[in-house]
Amino acid sequence: MSGRGAGRIRRGGSGGSGPLRLVFCALLLFHCTALAAANLPKGAVPIAALRSLLDGYVELLGQNQRWAMFKSAPRYLDLEAHTVARWADGETRRYNALLPGFAEYKDALRLDAFFARSLPTGRPGRDAKRYHAAMCRAVAEQAGTKPDSIQLVIVGNMLQPLDVVRQTRAMAEARTEKGEPQPCR
Repeated sequence: MSGRGAGRIRRGGSGGSGPLRLVFCALLLFHCTALAAANLPKGAVPIAALRSLLDGYVELLGQNQRWAMFKSAPRYLDLEAHTVARWADGETRRYNALLPGFAEYKDALRLDAFFARSLPTGRPGRDAKRYHAAMCRAVAEQAGTKPDSIQLVIVGNMLQPLDVVRQTRAMAEARTEKGEPQPCR
């Protein structure tokens, strides 16, 4: 290759600037923001209108999938979690399990997985300990007195093994699982 311009890098022109690139970057930024916001807790996106727009976009794309990437066999078909607080005088009260504000349980795989892991059956993990401490503080703030203990309860339809499904034609069995009461310190 000889002659003028051989081996030179072309600069400028239609290769990468202009309004089309700006529109593409804005759409890419919106797309990434929507996918990231879909995986944040509900209170993390401060403007409700923005949250509903982002949730609608994610649902339109079909990205609100109900599967766990690192878990091959889900435990529950669906579930709902709540907390039971107990005081020294024997009083018990039921609270919705979502913090902040004891929100209604939203059917979402990441919540199902969190509460299934937070159900203490022996030695609770770090996330479960933080959740129980936060729940104790929230109950104490709302009730005016700190409870002696809290207990996470999961009510759900537990998936059955395939051989049981073939015999009974029932995919799941209704179950209530109660974690061990955790002291509020």
